[in-house]
Formats: sequence, C-alpha cells, structure tokens
Amino acid sequence: MKKGLLYLILVAFICGLANLTYTSTGLYDEDIKKCDAHLMFALDSSITLNTTLYFGESSNFTSSEKDIDKRYISQMLAAHDNNENITPISKGAIHAGTYHALVKRISDNNHIKTIIISLNLRSFGINWIESYLETNLSRANVLYSNYPPIIKKFMLGFKAYDNKDNFKRNEIVRHHYKYDKFKLKTKNFECVRDWDAVVYDKGVLDENGVKDKDKTEVACHFIKNYAFVLSDNNPRVKDLDEIVNYCKEKKIKLLFHLLPENIEKAQVLCGEDLNLLIDQNAEFLQKRYSAQTSFVNNYNILPDSCFIDKQWPTEHYNEYGRRLVANKIYSQLKLLKNAN
Repeated sequence: MKKGLLYLILVAFICGLANLTYTSTGLYDEDIKKCDAHLMFALDSSITLNTTLYFGESSNFTSSEKDIDKRYISQMLAAHDNNENITPISKGAIHAGTYHALVKRISDNNHIKTIIISLNLRSFGINWIESYLETNLSRANVLYSNYPPIIKKFMLGFKAYDNKDNFKRNEIVRHHYKYDKFKLKTKNFECVRDWDAVVYDKGVLDENGVKDKDKTEVACHFIKNYAFVLSDNNPRVKDLDEIVNYCKEKKIKLLFHLLPENIEKAQVLCGEDLNLLIDQNAEFLQKRYSAQTSFVNNYNILPDSCFIDKQWPTEHYNEYGRRLVANKIYSQLKLLKNAN
C-alpha cells in the first residue's frame, strides 16, 4: 500500500515538474502559436473585464473595399449602447465546434452575463464538417480545453484530435454527396451528386442561351454547400446543444443568431428547390433553439447586392448588410437582457 502511494506521489511530482517546465520555458506558448490557437488569449483576457462575448467567424470582421464604415458586426452592435462593451471572439472558418470548446473554457471566475453566437448555415454541411481546415481547428480545440498544459502536449503529440488525411476527408464528402438523400419539390434529384452533375453538364445559361461557365460553377458551389437536411445527429447541432446546456448550468444568457445567406442568388442559379432546403434547415434551427434560448433568424433578410463575394457563397456583407444584422441582433439582445 505504501509502495503504491509512493509511486503515485512520484508520478504526480514528475507530471507537475513536466507541466512547470512546459509552461515556464515558452514551449506552451510556442504550441499555441503553432496551432493558431490565439483566441484563448482574447477569451481569457476578456472574461474578467467584460460582460458580453460575441463569437463569430469571418462574417463579423469582413468588409467591402467600397465600405466607408468598416466596423465589425460586434462593434456596430455595441455602438447601440455606450455602456455595452462587447468582446469579439472571431476568426475565419471557425464554427460551433470551436465555440463549444471556447465556451467551456470560461471559468467560474468571470463577469460574463451574455454570450452571442453566430450560426453559419454552411457550417452544418459536409463540405465544412470535413474541410481541409478541420485538422488545424481540432488541434486548436485541444489547446482551448481545460486540461493541464502537459496533458494537452501529450494529446497533440499523439494526435488525439480529428486528424484525417485530406484524401479521407474527400472520400467522406463524396460518400455523403451520393448517399445523403433529400426530397425536392420537383422530385428531379435526391442527392447532391446527381443534382450537381446535371447542373454542371447542362450549365446555367446566359441571355443568349449559352452556358455561362462562371455562373455554372457558382451554382454548383451553392448545391454542394446547401443541399443537405439537418438532423439531431449533425455534429454542429450536438455542439450547440452542449453550449445551451453549459450556459444554463452557469446561468449565462445565450443568444444564437442565424446569419443571412444569399438566397436571392441561390434562387436565380439553382431554382426554388435549393431555397426550400435552406428554408427547411433554417426552420429546424429556429424551432430547436428558440424554445431553449434566445434566437434571431436573419437568414433571409439581405438581398444579393449586400454580399461581397460573387464567385463563392459566403456570409460576407457590405456595411449596409452588417448594420442591418447588428440592428436585428440588438433588438433581441435588449429583450434578452431585460428578461428575468
């Protein structure tokens, strides 16, 4: 018994020494930089100073070259109330998986009363779930966790995170394109593979009836990114469920807002069927979360003219678009903060 206890004390001492060495020599900071996990610094430095956090991807900070007002959505939101100090926790390509890891990092010793989380509809699709960027995002999530630093080092060393090769991710995406079924009003297609192939071959025609290569490519991107059906098993839905439960446990007010999508261009390039799928998924999220927390559904509030990128479906808006999104969020935020 005593021998076993001595072994435990020795192991604890070695682990503690290794942890101290790892953190005090700058090796931990180097791993944070290497894994691009700098959001932990923004989060850790803000939770004891501010009361509201805004989690978002590039939609928050992307602006048009023509914009006079280039403020973030979170900055426009904060400007509605001079007493409101909203900290943006934003980085390109992150999603609910990252938000989940960061929210759970919020310690009990904090001043956070409200969390705002942007929901990007594309992030629920297989294209984003199995993106080439996912390995790096998963590595960063290891560092965002509350494990002791030396345990994180072991996890990174043994690749205890989503570390698929890109060819494997491609295989998974192609599998979902073929076998994930949906029902369209026209009943022309039931999977992404068939729909995408027909659109690519036939093409989107210009005013002269000739295939427009650029518009055809954009139409195929829309199909691949939005032609899916949300369900309880979606990993991003599971992340959001965990966030809801955690905020309830910690008594933090939570607001989800669904970002605007370019449904006007989707309608023009792909027809009514794709918009019906987008509508269906937006309704799924609204029904699921409006009953549990505060929810703002902005998915259809912006015209095509507000979207900056024309060759790829994104959630990047000009200043008018960002301001309208901020206004919609603020209206709901007021109600949330006045609620008991």
